[in-house]
Amino acid sequence: MTLPAITISEKDREQLMSVATAAISGVRPAQGASMLLSEIGRATVIDPLPKGVVTVHSNVEFRDNVDKVAVRARLVYPDEAVTGANSVSVLTPLGAALIGLSEGDSIGWCTRTGNLRSVTVLRVSPAAATLQN
Repeated sequence: MTLPAITISEKDREQLMSVATAAISGVRPAQGASMLLSEIGRATVIDPLPKGVVTVHSNVEFRDNVDKVAVRARLVYPDEAVTGANSVSVLTPLGAALIGLSEGDSIGWCTRTGNLRSVTVLRVSPAAATLQN
């Protein structure tokens, strides 16, 4: 699967770099930190971002292409992730995969255990919007 183009803002790039770098150099490196750094490195920086782009604090509806289910989640920084609250940290492989994607984009990755995962972004609500279940 070809990697889709991704876009992030300059502010998000700086904050994400800081979070990912701290996670890599930490005692217990986060699983998705190196993936997040790779995604930041290949991103196009655009200010302001167009509508429909996944950013931190966006509410995202995406299809898990492996399990064939639609999921709604809020992309957050690691210290904001709440178990069971539909939040996905940018330091998880899924969070790193979602950042910068646009509606309609699909991305795949290989987990640490060698399983292939893939998602397609269906809808992105701005960071200020609340997630409806």
